Amino acid sequence: MKIILTFGSIHIDLVYSVKELPLKGQTVVSKKFETFFGGKGANQAVAIRRMGTDLTMIGKVGDDANGDKTIENLITNQINVDLISKVKGVATGVG
Repeated sequence: MKIILTFGSIHIDLVYSVKELPLKGQTVVSKKFETFFGGKGANQAVAIRRMGTDLTMIGKVGDDANGDKTIENLITNQINVDLISKVKGVATGVG
């Protein structure tokens, strides 16, 4: 029986769509804002699962709403989250 463990970052990605990158000191208005599940470790876990392999994700998230959402997303993607822990008083990473 093979066991795959994936460990690494588990984040929420914040994406602002703009027509052009701002110059130094310039403010650019975003026409669109989206959030995505991310983190290199979590992305790898989802990719491995989508290839049909069972795995367990190892990592930590904050004890905030984003931490709950990221764990729920992994569960939705049929990833074992038994080894993901929540860190009290810490926010889940964003990028």
